[in-house]
Amino acid sequence: MTLVVGLTGGICSGKSTVANILTEMGIPVLDADRVVHQVYRPGTHVYEKLVARFGKEIVDGNGEIDRKKLGAIVFSDPEARAFLENATHPLVEGRMREFVARCRDSKRPLCVIEAALIFEKKKGKLFDKIVTVYCDRETQISRLVKRDGISREEAEKKINSQMPLDEKAKLADHVIDNSGSLEETRRQVEELVALLSQEGNSPGRGGD
Repeated sequence: MTLVVGLTGGICSGKSTVANILTEMGIPVLDADRVVHQVYRPGTHVYEKLVARFGKEIVDGNGEIDRKKLGAIVFSDPEARAFLENATHPLVEGRMREFVARCRDSKRPLCVIEAALIFEKKKGKLFDKIVTVYCDRETQISRLVKRDGISREEAEKKINSQMPLDEKAKLADHVIDNSGSLEETRRQVEELVALLSQEGNSPGRGGD
């Protein structure tokens, strides 16, 4: 059986870092955020719905949906966010199920889906195990300030809009602490993969 693992965290906590390490180890990883952006590429039904709802201002010079402009709209408007999620999430979940089916068909012992909102959207039942990538708040703030070139105040506002990492850590089956060096994170990931391989497709999920 294939163990289906959900990988979650918060902005700048290091989900992508952990996902990259897993990929380097030969473990199949699906980035749900990337899938979201694939389902509203030009020519898709979702693309047409989003442009009709939010206007041409969300389209960049290449005719693509401008992720930053769309994100700015939905970040401060719950109704707009709900519209976006309702338009994209059924398709994304379908792609996730296809990914898991392919992994099972090829008899992979482990597959991982990287998704930010597993707990917020009550999607825990899709996974056998859930892993939260955690870092302390100060590290998270400093990383976000450096990555986006924004003020500390802006970084705190973005972080405060999300479920706290402490809470996500409590809901998870396993936690990777990414507050330290890349080598420390890699060691934790390798240990976790060994543990999950031993656990197999055992019952137990975090968050639901």
